[in-house]
Amino acid sequence: MVIRERKEDGMKPTRMVCAALVALGMVLSGCGAKEPAEARSTAASSLPSNDSGWTVYEPLNQSAAVELIDEAAYEGDELKVIQAVNKRVTYYNERNTESYKTLFTSDTVSGTDLGADPENKTIITKLSEPTFLVVKDDSITLTVHETYQDSPYGPVGDTLYTLQLEDGEWKIYGID
Repeated sequence: MVIRERKEDGMKPTRMVCAALVALGMVLSGCGAKEPAEARSTAASSLPSNDSGWTVYEPLNQSAAVELIDEAAYEGDELKVIQAVNKRVTYYNERNTESYKTLFTSDTVSGTDLGADPENKTIITKLSEPTFLVVKDDSITLTVHETYQDSPYGPVGDTLYTLQLEDGEWKIYGID
């Protein structure tokens, strides 16, 4: 009988801890709840659309000053690659999908639909430290240090760009 009482006494704190964990889990899951689907669909339906049925997105916070890579420091193919990277950031920040798509190869491995994630509020505010890693006749790979505003992944990051020569122009094949 003494052993049985000890087991019951030992079980009581365990049950209390389990109950507390379940309650805590319920509270925490409520804190991370997303807005109701009805609210999202109402917000999406209020966005203007053009005749083709595509949603038209207003440019994001254009008050953010953007510092692009200084093109004067480059020449030849390296200059053309830097110009493509600078244009990519400009079109990205403007959410200009049509112009953005023109910077990519026809068989790109990167997404080019800037409207695919309407929740994305990230603005690239600064490009610096471009480092050319691989330079070939038809392919160039470089890294660029980027600074962000409103990014869920943090304020800075290094982006790997791979560009390929397509129809005489340097176009982005992939971004990592």
